[in-house]
Order: sequence, then structure tokens, then C-alpha cells
Amino acid sequence: MKSAVGLLLSVLLSTVAPVVAQGATSAPQGGVGTPVVAKAKISDAARAAMAAARESENALKGAEGPTRTAALQSAATTWTKVATDFAAEPIVAAQAAFRAGEMWQRDNNFAQAETQFLAAAKLDTQRYGQRALLEAADMQRRQKRNEEALASYAQVVTLDAASSRAQEARVWQGRVLQSMGRLD
Repeated sequence: MKSAVGLLLSVLLSTVAPVVAQGATSAPQGGVGTPVVAKAKISDAARAAMAAARESENALKGAEGPTRTAALQSAATTWTKVATDFAAEPIVAAQAAFRAGEMWQRDNNFAQAETQFLAAAKLDTQRYGQRALLEAADMQRRQKRNEEALASYAQVVTLDAASSRAQEARVWQGRVLQSMGRLD
């Protein structure tokens, strides 16, 4: 009996010890004995580019009128460039694309914002998929491209039907249908 308990403990420790020793920050992906996937490293160049892009947003503080518009366009362009330049680093590119989308949206350039939101959704589906698709659908709706917006809202629901974003997408589907006169 003691040897069976000892054997069980040794098997358990051999399975758990490597995970604990690595200082796991995320759950194992494939079950017992599967190595923990390490977080992707962000290059120093990407960190510097993102810091510069954040800095470009500082020109927005207190700016009004044409100065604000120019600052928004500059910040959006900077974030778009970071997304393009660091396409080989999907985490960086997705974050930059999403931020660029936000900047273009604030500038009322809905077509550019939609493009960037869709890029973010594609580059990092786990972090930005549903959120960026919802934003892209909103940009399509604002451009009066209702059928495309309805399809994008449906994709948001498909990704995680129980999430608050899916609920928001359903509400917007209803509003778009209502605006189209499709009350049934």
C-alpha cells in the first residue's frame, strides 16, 4: 500500500514539478505532461516603436479644431505604420492595428478604422477577435453598409455567444434591421 502511494506521488510530482519550476503564467495547453507555452517575446524595436506611437498621441491633449484633426491623423498613421512594420510580431501588430483603428474612428475615417479593426481581429483572434470585429461592424454600420454590418455582428455572436459583446452585437443587429424596415 505504501509503495502504491509513493508511486502515485512520484508520478504526480514529475508531472507538476516542471510546470512549477518554469513559473508558469498560463495553463498547460494539452493536459498532463504538456509543456507550458511561453509568452511571445516582443522585440526592443517593437517596444520602442509602440512607445513612439503612444507619444504621438500626446499631441491630442488640449488640441482643438484643425490642430486636433492633424494630431489624430498623425497618431493614426503612426500606429498603422507600427502595425505594418511589425507584422512579423502578431501581438504587436494586432495591438497597433487596434489602436490605429481607434484613432481613425475618432477622426471619423470609418473606412480606415474598419480596415485596422479587421486586421487586429485577424492577427490576434484570442485577444482582439470579438472586440475588433464588433468595432469593424460598427464602422460598416456607420458607412451605411448594413448587410456587411449584419454579417459582422453575426460573426461576433458566433465567436462567443454568451459574452457581453455578443449581446451588444445582437442589439445592434436588431437596430440595423429596424433601420432597414425589416421589423419581422
